[in-house]
Amino acid sequence: MFESEQWDTVLFGNVTLRDLLIYVAVAVVGLWIVRKLVRWIFGSPGSGYTVPGKCVSCGWEGKVSKYKGVCPKCGSRAKIVDPRRRR
Repeated sequence: MFESEQWDTVLFGNVTLRDLLIYVAVAVVGLWIVRKLVRWIFGSPGSGYTVPGKCVSCGWEGKVSKYKGVCPKCGSRAKIVDPRRRR
């Protein structure tokens, strides 16, 4: 595809095409790793449309819609649980 002389083309200063491609690849991989670490440490932001809930009928616990909290197990209304008060 490219001849070896084309890879050694000086773009600006002492930076060649090959150097620029390596720098871009390292930057992309570095940003990807940083993003993964931040999500691993702080958790993913979530959707914002779901809240912790508990079904009063069957006792199921999980995430339900904050607009219409319905238990996926039995279909009855689920009570929204305050995550700060959970034990």
